[in-house]
Amino acid sequence: MDVETTQVNCAGIFTLYIPDHHQGGRAPRDPPYIHFTMQKTNRDTQDALGHLSRLLHVSVKDLSVAGTKDKRGVTVQRVSLLRHKKTIEDVWRFANNIGSRKTIQDALSQRGERGVRIADLNYHKASLELGMLKGNAFVITLR
Repeated sequence: MDVETTQVNCAGIFTLYIPDHHQGGRAPRDPPYIHFTMQKTNRDTQDALGHLSRLLHVSVKDLSVAGTKDKRGVTVQRVSLLRHKKTIEDVWRFANNIGSRKTIQDALSQRGERGVRIADLNYHKASLELGMLKGNAFVITLR
């Protein structure tokens, strides 16, 4: 089953398209890592990774980032996951509690659980490591 969804977040609107071209729902020939963008609101990076590890049923050691972000505010950063046999669709569904507590429509229209959302998932050959940052950008909003 091909899945196409549209999600709105603080960065704008994006479309997630996940083609189902894998036999049996698994992706045995795809690279060993899945990279995705994590948006967190008023959460420490390690706290957000711990929350994701519980949702994804993986060890927190399977998740890595290139650096840490501020706890206060809305921050976005790339995360890599040693996927084992999980597909992109599996990760997106687990991270959004699709099936157990939410429908796809709920996940797209409601705030992320505990202030954490993920998007822009794709396969990669290598994980992220500390120091792999290309730069840093800030948008400061005064209220």
